[in-house]
Amino acid sequence: MIANNHPNSVRRSSCIVWVLLIAMCVGLAAPMHGAQVSGLYDVRVGVDSQNPELRDQAASDGLLELLTRLTGLTSVPRNEAVTAALRSPERYYNRFGYEEGDDAHPTYLSITFDSAAVTGLIRSARLPLWGSNRPTAVVWIALREGGQRSLVGSDSDDESSAELIRALRRAAERRGLPITFPLLDLTDVAQVSPAVVWGRLADVVVPASERYDADVVVMGRVERAAGGYTGSWRWRLGNEEGSARSTSRDVQTTANVLIDDLANTLAGRFAVLGRSLRVVRADISGVNSAGDYGRLMRYLTSHQAFERVALQKMVPTGATIALATRTSDEQLLDLLRLDGHLEAAGPAGFDGALALRWRGGEG
Repeated sequence: MIANNHPNSVRRSSCIVWVLLIAMCVGLAAPMHGAQVSGLYDVRVGVDSQNPELRDQAASDGLLELLTRLTGLTSVPRNEAVTAALRSPERYYNRFGYEEGDDAHPTYLSITFDSAAVTGLIRSARLPLWGSNRPTAVVWIALREGGQRSLVGSDSDDESSAELIRALRRAAERRGLPITFPLLDLTDVAQVSPAVVWGRLADVVVPASERYDADVVVMGRVERAAGGYTGSWRWRLGNEEGSARSTSRDVQTTANVLIDDLANTLAGRFAVLGRSLRVVRADISGVNSAGDYGRLMRYLTSHQAFERVALQKMVPTGATIALATRTSDEQLLDLLRLDGHLEAAGPAGFDGALALRWRGGEG
């Protein structure tokens, strides 16, 4: 093979590399909000009674639901580690109790799973791991019923709208996806009409969504008729777009299909895959005190993208830290951008090194 060392070829190659580096830096600098999902390790499972045998099966079902929530996989592989865990779910939770039921179930088993134990299970099973800081979505829905269209908001109280909101929230809770609905106050209705959402006019809906500090803007239409529900929506995350469609006899199935599509896409982008472990060197500036250093290390050691964190060097205003991770360069920058505690301080990635600036965090 003959190497091409022509000066113009070298300059073109260098330009391409720098364009890629700049693009990654811009990606990290672009604002994202994210939200810590509360109760991520809490699961409710419907049961017929408080019989201990029913509890064991319900706990296994609850663990499987949690694995779906934490891996982002709608179908969790039944490998040896997962199968053994589902046979002995009591090893993975530290608290349970019973709650009053509803029309669906006479009672519910409420289980709080141990985060460290379940995270260890996911890693030993070499499954993806989706952290607790996740993109937030604001969901605009236009509901058509009886030939009339109306917007569905957080405080909608008519029966059909309220039922749809409950179904979407249940589906989002099952997947660990933080969603919100517009207030539909004077500010909203002055900008967005049912026709705008039904037509999914992003040029109108996206600017109107800025007040909700959401990462994902969802524009959906749902039609209720005698045969059931037909739903479809489009969503936007930065420059990325997607869509989903569902037809079902019941509203919960329709909500599940729509939420699953969005959650699957986000998990594909933000869940850390079980690829080979590698070490990234992070040169972090903005560490100006012992308090800064303590907050930085607490943040890094608690981050689910990093399996090991080791200090390599301290300087008066920064530190060099080795991070053992299974992420790619692009995904790691996505995750850091989502958290907002670190920002790019120079060319990043492609050589096992990151130049970052610490923006601080809660003590």
